[in-house]
Parts: sequence; structure tokens; C-alpha cells
Amino acid sequence: MASPGDVFQLNTPLKQKIACLVLLGLFLWPIAHHLLVLKYDISPWRFGGFAMYCVPRRIVDITLHHSDRSEIKLSPGSAGERVIWKYGREWVTWGPHQPQESFWRELRAATNVEEPLVVFVREIRLDRETSRTQQTGRAYPSP
Repeated sequence: MASPGDVFQLNTPLKQKIACLVLLGLFLWPIAHHLLVLKYDISPWRFGGFAMYCVPRRIVDITLHHSDRSEIKLSPGSAGERVIWKYGREWVTWGPHQPQESFWRELRAATNVEEPLVVFVREIRLDRETSRTQQTGRAYPSP
């Protein structure tokens, strides 16, 4: 009868091939994941998160405005600033996305503003072709 230690020994060709394939996959996936992040601008945290160690972190500046584009100043440490900061963390981690209804409810409750709002997201990132920073901006009006 085989002892428990014999089960895990790589003494058969099939077990050796499986072990080599697993190691090869663990070696190649981070490279493939990094290329997916570079080509399709997916979040480096998705699909196992291997590329999070080799891609610069996104820099995001989020400001809150009235519908006429006048900025709403939030005091440091306020509830409104915390809601914006939470959305900024989600943006950095998951990539560009429209704020959900829960975000707008929390923001209206924190700022006591009932009129239509617009969230401006300015992202600063490194352009791989020119090695310079570039800014992109998006505006998300409240529903």
C-alpha cells in the first residue's frame, strides 16, 4: 500500500507534466496580465491582480460642481469629502465608472444640496508613448 508521502511525489510522467504546466502558467500569467492592462486599460487589480505591482497607480482629482459648473467647496474631513474620497478609491481600483445612485444619495445627504450636481473626475496618468503625464477629464451629472 502506498504511503501518504508517495501521493505527492512526482514519480510519474503525468504528474511531472501537470506540475510543469502549473509552474509555466504561474510564470506566464503575470506577463500576459501586464500586457492586457497596457493594451485595454483594465484595472491592474482585476484577473488575479498580478499587474498591480508593475503599473503606476492612477492619480485622480475629483471635484463637485453645481449644474452651472461653479465648484462646491467641501471642508476637509467633512462627510461630503469622505463620500468623494470613497468614490475616488473605487475609481483608482476599478477604473472609470459612472457613480451609482447610492453615491448620489450619500452625497446629497452629506452636502445638503438638492439641486442637480456634477462630479468632475480628472485623471493624471503616464503616457507610455511620450513618457509624459497627460490629463483626461470626465463629467458625471447626477440623475
